Amino acid sequence: MTTAHTRPARQRSEAIAVAVIAGLAIVMAFGVEAALPAFDEIDTDIGFSDRGWSTSLTVTTFLAGMGVGTLVWGPLADRFGRRSTLLLGCAVGGLGALATAAVDDAVAMLVARAVWGAGAAAPASLRNAIARDLFDGDRLARVATIASAVFLIGPVLMPLVGEGILVVGSWRTIMLIGAGLFGAGALGVIWFGETMDPTHRRPLAPAAQLAGLRSILRTRSALGAMGAAMFLGGAFFHYLGSAQPIVADRYGRPGWFAGIFALSGLVMATSLLANRWFIGRFGARPVGLGGSVAFIAVSAIGAAVTIAGDGLPSFWVWVVWVCAANGLNSILTPITTALALDPLGEQAGTGASLLGFAQLGPGALLAAVLDGRLGDDTITAMPVGMGLYGLAALACLHLGGD
Repeated sequence: MTTAHTRPARQRSEAIAVAVIAGLAIVMAFGVEAALPAFDEIDTDIGFSDRGWSTSLTVTTFLAGMGVGTLVWGPLADRFGRRSTLLLGCAVGGLGALATAAVDDAVAMLVARAVWGAGAAAPASLRNAIARDLFDGDRLARVATIASAVFLIGPVLMPLVGEGILVVGSWRTIMLIGAGLFGAGALGVIWFGETMDPTHRRPLAPAAQLAGLRSILRTRSALGAMGAAMFLGGAFFHYLGSAQPIVADRYGRPGWFAGIFALSGLVMATSLLANRWFIGRFGARPVGLGGSVAFIAVSAIGAAVTIAGDGLPSFWVWVVWVCAANGLNSILTPITTALALDPLGEQAGTGASLLGFAQLGPGALLAAVLDGRLGDDTITAMPVGMGLYGLAALACLHLGGD
């Protein structure tokens, strides 16, 4: 009898795999973007400002929980399989979402959000391990590209979804729907079945984990791609953290941020769809190297125009530049993911965890370095810093080459 564990490979077509992998990413993304329009309501009910705190701490703690969870789920998935680990992660995330919907205290909400983030780290990181279980080489890069394109629609649509939910419900309704998405994700995982070869399971004993970690760190191509992903993640997180104050404060157009954010997301998604053709035509690694050079060139042009404009180019020049830079970054992200995981095979779960941690941990710190260097009336640090991170990413890819 055919079960979820023995589902024939023909039923795991590229299209179905992409749908499941992208769906897992959306389960994670909902916890961040859909809640953004509800910040004022949350503050009114929970009283963050009464404590002198910002409601944005609910995002910070969510991401912190993800950072910790990312390091846990990968080794568990390499020991117990993707299916069981994802189901546990969905249970943890769902409980965190339910707790967030029920709390009446700021501290309790932050704890609940951290638990939610820890659970969300399972679908966020293991979706890449699932892709590696099923595909390799350029096909892995194409699948990661399409899934990323679908995922990037999230930042464009999720805030609108949150706004729509607030029309008929409250911020607690958003949290309850987040819990429901974990339930839907769990059902999808059960239907899709296990993707890991049982012979690839690894023990959780510390000695075995250290041996596996040493093996990954000695895999030059994987380590180089992870380094590139870290620097590119730092560049993108800098954009996420600084775009709103740049639009609102430097250019004095606070009402334009949502539209610019959506436009950038659409350019990124379109670039990713075009990327599938480039990978099929030239291969993942050449596209990664060429894309890195293009990212550096675009950053250099942005830096030159910004410096010529005394640190603040015209608004629409900045918009065009940032869309181009983010479009190239979005092309590179799934390629570095594929290049990092392709050589790891049976250690894909642990490798996906290390990759996710590199992006969320050191990558976020790299973004913070640039965030702190933005002037009150200038944006020079953005194109200059992103260009330097692009150079570092290109160097990592070269060092990781054969």
